[in-house]
Amino acid sequence: EQLENITQHPNSEAGQYLNTFLIIRGGDEMLRKTKNFLKANGFHYKKNYVSPLIAPENYYVLRFGRNHLNNRYVVQYSYTWTGRMKISSINLRLHGQKRPRIFKNETQLLAYLRKHLKLS
Repeated sequence: EQLENITQHPNSEAGQYLNTFLIIRGGDEMLRKTKNFLKANGFHYKKNYVSPLIAPENYYVLRFGRNHLNNRYVVQYSYTWTGRMKISSINLRLHGQKRPRIFKNETQLLAYLRKHLKLS
């Protein structure tokens, strides 16, 4: 509850700090707003977790689309010393794009999706 109160006040230093790192407690809640946005607009998705042996960071891959799962975003995250997840970057590649779009937080990702997806 205190975490939500801090992040709702963007002028506070703690709110700015938390918004830049997008600290999340559980893996099931990762990018919950984006998943709810996709469900509400009729998109289906499939998620995978990738944990490379050599690299310290983990990857969360979510493929989505209406008829075909031809869009994807990849979340690169690691764990802090307290055990929380810290998202480093979000790479989005929509169908037909040559290069991925890189976002620092979920708010930027949602703003981009609202502009560029064909919503029903």
